[in-house]
Amino acid sequence: MTEVAEACGGIPLAVRLAADLVRDQAADRLQDLLAELRAPDGRLGALSRRSGSGSLREVLARSVHRLDDDAHLVLRRLGDLPGHSHDLRSVRVVTGLERRAAARAVDSLVRAHLVDRLPPRRLMLHDLVRDYARELAAVQDGGRPLGEAFAAYCEQQLRTARSAQAMVTPVDHQDPRTVAPLFDDRASAARWLDCILETLLATAERAAAHGSLDFAPQLSALLRRHLDEHHRHDEMERLHRAALRAAQAQGSPSGEDTAQHNLGILALRRGRPSVAREHLRASLEIAERIEDDERSAASRNFLAGAYAAERDLGKAVHHLQESIGIYRRLKLPTVIHPLTNLATMRRWTGRSHLAMPLLQEALALAEQAEPADRPRYRLGPQNEMTAVQVARRDPQGALHAAEEALELSQRLGRWPKASATLAWRGTALWQQGRTEEAVRQIRDALDLAEAHQVSLGLATAHNGLAEVFRDLGRLTASEEHHRAALEHAGVAWEEELRAHRGLSETCRLTDRVTEAEAHLAAGLRICEAVDHQDTADLRRMLSAG
Repeated sequence: MTEVAEACGGIPLAVRLAADLVRDQAADRLQDLLAELRAPDGRLGALSRRSGSGSLREVLARSVHRLDDDAHLVLRRLGDLPGHSHDLRSVRVVTGLERRAAARAVDSLVRAHLVDRLPPRRLMLHDLVRDYARELAAVQDGGRPLGEAFAAYCEQQLRTARSAQAMVTPVDHQDPRTVAPLFDDRASAARWLDCILETLLATAERAAAHGSLDFAPQLSALLRRHLDEHHRHDEMERLHRAALRAAQAQGSPSGEDTAQHNLGILALRRGRPSVAREHLRASLEIAERIEDDERSAASRNFLAGAYAAERDLGKAVHHLQESIGIYRRLKLPTVIHPLTNLATMRRWTGRSHLAMPLLQEALALAEQAEPADRPRYRLGPQNEMTAVQVARRDPQGALHAAEEALELSQRLGRWPKASATLAWRGTALWQQGRTEEAVRQIRDALDLAEAHQVSLGLATAHNGLAEVFRDLGRLTASEEHHRAALEHAGVAWEEELRAHRGLSETCRLTDRVTEAEAHLAAGLRICEAVDHQDTADLRRMLSAG
């Protein structure tokens, strides 16, 4: 009966009715009832068949019959709203009631146990009550109880979400004072977003299907950074897909382009390069069709990331060079992004000497940007400069770059993504012989990456610790960290290559020749796929045994 109770939402009456229905029945009857209770269009009907305790519809009808007209109206409107979490502002928007009248109506519903109050000042209907409220609305309101009120409700939700976002994760250079303040502080805004998120997503999906076509795209733009920073990737995908459906229904190529672009970036961050490639190619095709050169350059920049993750460096570099060419023609400072990414690919393939001029150009362009924009334009190149200087065995240069990169990360609120730079800073300290400091720094990087689920940061930190421990003769610990790096590397083949090379060396030092050769062979396969500078060296090492 545990599953039945869960399907009934724990409502005592519903559980009792379900128990009456399955008493003295065979086990397969219980499974049939469970199937009905889990079906959105079947649960109310299943619990409204006559039993020893009566019918759920009869009990709900008696409760609703005692309501006054305002409370009855609020119940029907709440039943038709998407999601589960609402507040008094929403009630007023969809009913047209004054504040005091709306509050009295809500109090009546709470006393009748038809609505629950949840902190902070939220209202919730159980699914069974919602089903009944919708039945009432279908009879009394012609099946479309919200009508034009839904558009007003969407606007109210956007206004509140905009105010919350301005306090929780303001966009670069946004002054929160330009947004109507609806929350006392950052904590209350964050609580609201957390409580309301599922309702916002359900509203976006309803709006995309039923006419309020601007809601999902606006909400997608508004919450993208907040959801990304909190790793709410499933929710991001739902929101971007709703925005895509809305743009298609609206016949808006630019809106469809934006949604495809966002879905591609999300797939790339989730380690799904083939999915990312399809979305970004769709975005690129639309951008070129509508002659949006800036979006074309941006899509090519991210499309390069998808190809790089699939180890197709030829196509990756092609798209980066195309992106750089378009941005240069448009004279936009965003050319800094593909320049930095091209430098990263040069480093990944063992050509750090080719990365330096690209990063120097990117940093020079950042200095030419508007003063308010310089920090965000310098952050990417300085992060990459840290890794490049480590690869070139210039620890002093790496520490200098890391200092600015970490300060910028802190200032811009991008600290969760700084774990890889922290790890590279630790490796630079190790190169200087400051081993204890190096271990502490890389462990800090590991903690940060674990706290914020940054896979690349985890792989980079584990490899960094492994190299330090191997140098200290702690071969077991070194091997453990290299293997952990392999687990977290995902599509980050550069860290996978680093781990295989490290494991090969550790196995060689512990006289495990066969394992050493296996890791060296795995590294060679990666090198050959991406035309790595060290391909010939690894081939010779493998041949020499």
